[in-house]
Amino acid sequence: MQSRAEAPRGATRVMALTLIAALALVFLRSALVAPDVAERMTTSDNDSIMRLLSVRDWLNGQGWFDMSNDRVLPPEGLSLHWSRYVDLGIAGVIGGLSLFMSHDKAEALSLIMWPGLLMVCFLALTMVMTRRLFGPQAAAVAIIGVVLWRLTGSNYFGPMQIDHHGLQILLLAIVVFTLVIDGDALRRGITGGAAAALSLAVGLENLLPIAMAGVVLALLAVIAADRPARLQLQAFGLSLFAIALPLHLGQTSPGEWTLARCDELGPPILGLVGLAALAAMAIGIVAARVPGPGVRIGASAGVAIIAAAGAVWIMQACPNFPYSNLPDPIREMIGVWIVEARPAQTFIFTANRVAFSHILPAFATTFAATAVALWRWRTGAAGVNETRAAAILLVFAWIGTLGSFAQVRMAVLAAPVIPVLMGYTVASLLDMRRHMARQPIGSLLVVSFVACAVVPGQLHLAYAIISSAHASSTADRQRDSCRRGDIITSLDSLPEGRILAPTGLAPPILHGTHHTMVSVPYHRSAEALGNAILPFVNEDADALLAAVDRSRPDYVVMCADGNYGNGAAFVNGFARGETLEGLRPVDGFGPEIIVLEVVR
Repeated sequence: MQSRAEAPRGATRVMALTLIAALALVFLRSALVAPDVAERMTTSDNDSIMRLLSVRDWLNGQGWFDMSNDRVLPPEGLSLHWSRYVDLGIAGVIGGLSLFMSHDKAEALSLIMWPGLLMVCFLALTMVMTRRLFGPQAAAVAIIGVVLWRLTGSNYFGPMQIDHHGLQILLLAIVVFTLVIDGDALRRGITGGAAAALSLAVGLENLLPIAMAGVVLALLAVIAADRPARLQLQAFGLSLFAIALPLHLGQTSPGEWTLARCDELGPPILGLVGLAALAAMAIGIVAARVPGPGVRIGASAGVAIIAAAGAVWIMQACPNFPYSNLPDPIREMIGVWIVEARPAQTFIFTANRVAFSHILPAFATTFAATAVALWRWRTGAAGVNETRAAAILLVFAWIGTLGSFAQVRMAVLAAPVIPVLMGYTVASLLDMRRHMARQPIGSLLVVSFVACAVVPGQLHLAYAIISSAHASSTADRQRDSCRRGDIITSLDSLPEGRILAPTGLAPPILHGTHHTMVSVPYHRSAEALGNAILPFVNEDADALLAAVDRSRPDYVVMCADGNYGNGAAFVNGFARGETLEGLRPVDGFGPEIIVLEVVR
């Protein structure tokens, strides 16, 4: 691959034009939804809806440390494991915009501005990282990858996507960036540690890749045995703990500082972070003072084994991490009926659009980039720095790609590096093509990779539209058939009451109406999560009747063509006109939605 200095003439200009085009696309997407974004929010994802409600509650006077929603299972409410720091960022955008417009308009515009700002930061970081590592040609492709891969372009950085995942991707990208670029070791270590600490305060999704970042730094320190590598490792470990601790104290009520919660940054995770900091210091000392690579590696391995044993002991406080509070039946149901918790193969075997828009780009990029990196290393085409950077990026790509076959949402762990590796692979294939006797073969390789990794989601969408397959997708119909703003808000005409609804409807109803809910898909409440799943997947009425008896809803609401439980659930009978004693149909809401009043 050609360096930046050797890049084809005009490559930097192409990169700049690509960035401008990407930013224009981001702006266009936002402009299209801006006029009615407040109404569209009802159809956004569950986490973004709940985040907006959390921001509203705080701005309306709810305490900084109080992360509960009082409209779920009142009067107790639902405790969320989320971070108030994300609310602070969104509220800051609302506050700034409120200087120039009404609060309602500022809130609506923040639904576009917050993810848009994160997207711009992620695009800039991806461009800079890719250009410094692999040149402007690769950077241009990486920019395209960010906006075309649905996971980054729409799911987590698109309009109305205000949950914490976009911020998590950006923070992990910063951590990875500090591992692969050159520069002052101390500054890179502190920056990476600070980004990792904030990421853990926001949520624990990045715990595994952050741990892997520490492992990478430890290996570099032991193998290189030079002062910069040791300094970066120790700075990373110490800054991670030194910043994570006050972040925990800053978002947790003093009375709960020592409460062992396993789904947020608390004593167990802080214990792991503190142990990692000690291990980083110890390995840095070993790398500095122990002569000979064999002895140095052995001593460092001993430190790592002790640290791993300590981590196992600490995590005994968190059985079934992070769902220790859930009974076995509900925990088992999560992987079956919560869409993002399903394994990737379930989407692949059914040719679901997620397989093409999310999974295939990650897998194809990871596999192809691995093959390209090995080929360039074995042929001597890659220098030491390129090989090391590609290897580190691939570590994180494989974590997310393989993890998605346990739960598809783990693909997000690879999100910071997949666009970079897209650029690396295309640039490498183009470089290979320039040196091939039969250049058409090289062109075919480039086109094949782009089709499989960069634009498979767009190709599948085009095919689905042409063949009308998209309209008959069972998975799409189950999620979105009655999740429309006008349908949801029409429920507001019902007398105020408690509603039992499945996972895809509960947060929209909470957002679009004045009702309270007894079911939401969040694990802090086994009752609320169980109510959102079990009544709508069981083949008999027992779970539904048990939820009605236990949580005392006034209404049961579901989509008429929801195809619940893959068509086998008892509740599908209501769409066929079947009845159940104690539940009376309420008319007047259209054929798309079923509303049942509980008669006592």
